[in-house]
Amino acid sequence: MGWTETAAVRRRRAGALAAMRGPGDPGQGGMDPEVWTALEHFRDGVLAVLGTDVVAIYADGSLTLGDFEPATSDLDVLVVTRAPLDAAPVEQLARLHARLTRDLRWGGRLEGEYAALHQLCPAGIIGPVVAIVAGGELHAGVPSAFTAENGRAMRDHSIVLHGVPPSSVLPVVDDAAFTTALRSYFAELVRGAPEVAADLVALADTLLNAARCLLGLRIGRPCTKTEAALWLGEQRPELAAALATARAVRRGERPPDGVDVMREGLRRLAGLSGELESLP
Repeated sequence: MGWTETAAVRRRRAGALAAMRGPGDPGQGGMDPEVWTALEHFRDGVLAVLGTDVVAIYADGSLTLGDFEPATSDLDVLVVTRAPLDAAPVEQLARLHARLTRDLRWGGRLEGEYAALHQLCPAGIIGPVVAIVAGGELHAGVPSAFTAENGRAMRDHSIVLHGVPPSSVLPVVDDAAFTTALRSYFAELVRGAPEVAADLVALADTLLNAARCLLGLRIGRPCTKTEAALWLGEQRPELAAALATARAVRRGERPPDGVDVMREGLRRLAGLSGELESLP
């Protein structure tokens, strides 16, 4: 079961290669072999539990968009099954994820969902899913966080760990659905900002994801946190310091004034809610 990638993934992944380069790695073009080991063990473990009930397994996110940051990035995955999962396989999968988290450096960074094929739609995933939470936990029967934005990104930029290409499984996402998803996510991030005000990493993630929403609305395609932060910092200089701080936190740094700087950035960012149409 080899890896398959689109040409777009190979081009856009170039930035990730430098960030993830490790010594003596001949097998994956310079990428940290432990990342691939975690994904392979995840794929093989899922197939051992679910067998032919698996339609496809995909990895996407910063890993395939060329913006993977080893200090903080997750390994985003989606497992598409033929039918919703019963309690027994969910219990087996929970043991799998606990084992991956315990035994592998990147095993606890897996994050995503198990969803049935009939749940996939242009707006994302409808109905309850089994969520993979970073840290190795599974949450069954929860609402999906997979939106039209995720669907478009996965169709265009995912790695196929098992099964058919995502264009054969995931519906086409039209521009209206993509725009609606980004606007909704931006509003959610701004509303939820006070809840993460004391958490340095969560503040950085909120700022960068909000910037990603704004740039995505501007250019009409999925984009990375890095390119969004650089773009928004240029367009809105008053946000540049907060965005630079967020990028530093994402790299694993802990600026002493980071919380205050990013709180102010979020306050300013919330003021852009009514200016989405006028952003350059």
